[in-house]
Amino acid sequence: MATSRPRPLFYQSSKCVALYLEVNIRFELYLRCPRFRSVHKTEPVRIHDLKVRPNDFEINGTVFSVETISLRMSNQEPPFTYIQLAMTTGTAQKVERVEYDKNLKIARDYILGRIFGVKKVQVGSLQIGEDKCSHVVYISQGAEEHRIYAGRPGNAFHMRTLSGQILPLLPVPEGKLEIAEMRVTGNLKNALASIKTSLSKSNPPLKKLTYAYQPLPDDPVLQNAEVLCIVGNASLKVFNGNRNSNRIHLRSCNIVQADFMNLINKWEWEMEKSDVGRFYSIGFKQEKLMHRFFRMFRNLPGAERGENDESRLSKYRECVIIPMRDETELNVWCERTSEEDKAYCDNILIVKIKVQNSGYAQVHGLF
Repeated sequence: MATSRPRPLFYQSSKCVALYLEVNIRFELYLRCPRFRSVHKTEPVRIHDLKVRPNDFEINGTVFSVETISLRMSNQEPPFTYIQLAMTTGTAQKVERVEYDKNLKIARDYILGRIFGVKKVQVGSLQIGEDKCSHVVYISQGAEEHRIYAGRPGNAFHMRTLSGQILPLLPVPEGKLEIAEMRVTGNLKNALASIKTSLSKSNPPLKKLTYAYQPLPDDPVLQNAEVLCIVGNASLKVFNGNRNSNRIHLRSCNIVQADFMNLINKWEWEMEKSDVGRFYSIGFKQEKLMHRFFRMFRNLPGAERGENDESRLSKYRECVIIPMRDETELNVWCERTSEEDKAYCDNILIVKIKVQNSGYAQVHGLF
């Protein structure tokens, strides 16, 4: 059976192919096919999962690592140096080597620039930093006062930077980056600075921002994120901030009575009708710690016991209702972590605090 000879795609057809082509295959085409390079630059790059680490970066499960290889003869100084780019997916690895006399950072930024130097970069989930959150320990009060109690100075990814440096970590052209969700496991200030100029002005607020507990910069990306998820032993003072986020979750918390009372007093004086729907939660590993925190709400003057629609579905049906100003109330209840909650809570138990209109919960009486 006769087959027709393959024909090159027209320019417009190539643009359509580039738009829907898996980004790693698209980058390989860019490297190997000169005629495809102009097409690559004119079409948006869509990345489901992007991880930018200190020593490599990962795009949709493919890890790109850059290193130098020096060739030596008879223990003499090498006549030249190769830059090696390894692309690893599972157990498969592809390697490219070129002669290059620049340092690794310049080489890395050059490669990232080739991938991201396009019309637009759309990222579903962006991680900046290692896969695990920084080991630097923040004592609750120390974090609020911008004091670090452990850890050695590191590079721009780490909590503690050299000379307080703020370096761009993601070389995307100005105004060409769109992000849905973001996870920062190291220095939040640097991470936000690295996307500030790149972020498109039309980018909506982040759906979720996850970060390691640390001093918070005054940044609109942070202030306007829909959901904030704080990793590490945080403080109730996080709930005190003037942020637009309707949902704040602490994966764990160092609960101090003074912080608790300051928070309640602030809510009592500042709660408004516009706060209805605002949602706070804290994860717990042990029931006794969860109940200890829950009792702090029960013991407040004027606290009422009852149920709401959410607590009725929980193993712990009881809901604490705390009347607030401007015809609002706080509803506080406990749950075992549901499948939906596991998107942001990795503990088995969770306490939820939600601002509702007065009368939302059914009151059974005073404690």
